[in-house]
Amino acid sequence: MTDFLAGAERGLLERNGLADFDALWNLQLDAVDEPNTSRGGWSTVFRMDLEGQGFYLKRQSNYLTRTLH
Repeated sequence: MTDFLAGAERGLLERNGLADFDALWNLQLDAVDEPNTSRGGWSTVFRMDLEGQGFYLKRQSNYLTRTLH
C-alpha cells in the first residue's frame, strides 16, 4: 500500500510524527460517533486536533460495502 499525504498537510503531520498509515491508525483518539458494526466489521469516526487545526479520521476494518447493481 502507498501512503498519500496532501501537500498542504504533509508538514503538519510530519512535525507531529503522523506521516504514515500506522502512526495515524495507532493514535489514541476520542470517537465522535458510535461504532457501526452492521456489515461484518466496524467503522468509526474520530476527531484529531493538531496545532489548532481540526481533522476527522475515519477508521474501519472488515467493513464491507454493498452496491445497488
